[in-house]
Amino acid sequence: MNDSSEEKSGKPERATTPDSNTGKAAKASGKAGARKPAGRKAADQDTATTKHPPRRTAHGRARGRARRGGASLLLGILALNAALAVGGFYLWQQQNRATDEARERITRLKEDQQRLSRALDESRRALDDRLRAFQETQQGLRDDLAALLERSGHLRNDWMIAEAEYLIRLANHRLLLDRDVDTALAALATADERLRDTGDPALIPARKALADDMAALRALPRVDRTGLSLQLSALAQRVASLPLATPSPEHMPDSPANPAGDGEAAAAEADTPWWGSLSGAWEILRGLIVIRQHDDPVQPLIPPEQRFFLTHNLVLQLEQARIALLRGEQAIYRERVQQAHTWVARYFDRKDAAVADSLAQLQSLSEQDIAPPLPEITRGLAAIARYRTRQAGTPPAVTAKPAPKPEPKPKPKPAPPTQGSGTPAPTPNNGAPGGGAT
Repeated sequence: MNDSSEEKSGKPERATTPDSNTGKAAKASGKAGARKPAGRKAADQDTATTKHPPRRTAHGRARGRARRGGASLLLGILALNAALAVGGFYLWQQQNRATDEARERITRLKEDQQRLSRALDESRRALDDRLRAFQETQQGLRDDLAALLERSGHLRNDWMIAEAEYLIRLANHRLLLDRDVDTALAALATADERLRDTGDPALIPARKALADDMAALRALPRVDRTGLSLQLSALAQRVASLPLATPSPEHMPDSPANPAGDGEAAAAEADTPWWGSLSGAWEILRGLIVIRQHDDPVQPLIPPEQRFFLTHNLVLQLEQARIALLRGEQAIYRERVQQAHTWVARYFDRKDAAVADSLAQLQSLSEQDIAPPLPEITRGLAAIARYRTRQAGTPPAVTAKPAPKPEPKPKPKPAPPTQGSGTPAPTPNNGAPGGGAT
């Protein structure tokens, strides 16, 4: 192949000498020593050729050169292949190592991923459990809140209804025990407001009953206890200044006749005939004896020194009338006022303007109705009791009953005529209140 290339090129071959061959062989051996031997056999052949170069012909030399060139090329190719093989092996090892590392990393990543996935699943399950527990807790709290609101609403309504019941009972007690109509009305109005604030339509019958009770109280005649008490107090203060009764002039003995008039009458009688004198004597006799008819029994007058006892007992009568007025005791009040009227009319001068005015006031006070009949105001309590029965579905434990009316107190008997007693009585001497001897 090399020969054909040389022939085609047309260049003459130079003659080779042993020296040149030896140099070339040495150079080739040096080059071959620098390179890695492809094989032991090729190295031995090169060494033998270098040491004992054969004598060849030009054709043989050409073939030898061609052989040596092919060997060099082969050695180069082998060296290159070896280098490539070594490099490839190294790269293969590096690739395998990298692949192994990548696989290990992938394995670790997969394990981490699986671990993270498991942790994520566990976290998700835990979060789901917590969310479910939170939702259950929230629902429970909502249910508790709704129950609490409902219960608080019921408790609020129960409290307001209980307060309304208390106010109705208070109104009933104030009306029956103290006859305080204004306070009873205020208590019933407040109870109606409490029932209204509940907003329960089932309490409308109870409110209707309260309205009826309040209408009955408003229809009562109002008694001005304060005004009547002030009138009695003013009369008690005026008693000390009232004038006592004095003997009437018709009960006084006749005054002695005028002496001058008697002389003239005697002179006239001397001039009159005897029958005229007889008629005059009869007239004088009729004037000495006077007979008067009285329908009322004659009452003895009180001595001035006993005025203190009369005044004191009269003031006590008026004070007792004031106490009976404030307590609503009609019988005691009227008895005390009438007794005071009797004493003023009997022992004080009725012709005096102050005495006449006092008698008129006492008469007006005795006619006052300080305790009109009171209505029953327990219909509201009965309606609330029926409401509670419907709400509970069971009969009420306690039935609402009106408060018992106070029993009338026994009338006190008149006290004996002692100093400071409440009722004056006639004395042994003259029958006047005060009890002092003249």
